[in-house]
Amino acid sequence: MIEMDKIVQDFLQRGALHYYEHKYNRAMMKFVKYFHSRDMIRTFLKNLNCLNELLLLEKEWGNLLEAAGIAKQKGDLLLEADLVEKAGQFREATMLILWYVFSNYLNPFRSKLRPVGQLNQKDGLLTRAKSIAKNHSDPFYEFAFKEVDILSKGNTYPEVLDIGLEFLQCWKQNAPTDVGRVKRIYEILIIEQKLLERCAQHYHFLKDKQTMMRYVKAFDSIDSIRILLKDLNCFDELLLLEEEWGNFLEAAKIAKQKGDLLHEAYLLEKARCLEAASMCG
Repeated sequence: MIEMDKIVQDFLQRGALHYYEHKYNRAMMKFVKYFHSRDMIRTFLKNLNCLNELLLLEKEWGNLLEAAGIAKQKGDLLLEADLVEKAGQFREATMLILWYVFSNYLNPFRSKLRPVGQLNQKDGLLTRAKSIAKNHSDPFYEFAFKEVDILSKGNTYPEVLDIGLEFLQCWKQNAPTDVGRVKRIYEILIIEQKLLERCAQHYHFLKDKQTMMRYVKAFDSIDSIRILLKDLNCFDELLLLEEEWGNFLEAAKIAKQKGDLLHEAYLLEKARCLEAASMCG
């Protein structure tokens, strides 16, 4: 009996592969569905990267979370949100939709906003996110409502930059941390740093150094501040920061690079390098 099962399984796999190679997936699935086990089906379809077919099967079998995992693998956040909502995971579904709107409709890493028609779709998604959040709890609904309110704003690129930061800060402070399908805190911090850099670069381009430095000072580390300001040739601003931090030797190096010997000497004195300061004259 075991030998017969193997013969049948081999026949089914050969038939499925034949139609797969001829790009006739509908006929392929007629063979696949007769495989001896669901695990065999999953292995076969994953090896061929037939994720659409596997996703449909998981839905048909009632495995909504398995199907959601495949949607995540495909990068289809909205389908993933729809499936986890149907599985009763309302927080996950809400947060996936919020993140989708942030990433696709109010993306501060794009140089242009979405067309008006697509922004109308954004409003529909935000309404849906609030509706789903109501099914969980009042505190979670309050978090979702705040994020929806933030994402509803923004008509110009500079506004979108600030809204993106506000969205991420609200997420860090209020989002539940035990939801596995959404961004982890370390991922949020990386995205926030990239957004701060984009903000600083934008205002540097506009020659608005004061606003640029407001974003620079919020960077996640001194090293990241140094790298950006050096890349932008903002040595005056970096010198002032080094002095503000008490890094007088670092500041003196910048003054020397700028050819400002008097300022270099002053900074070396503050660093108690008196002999080196006397040589600057």
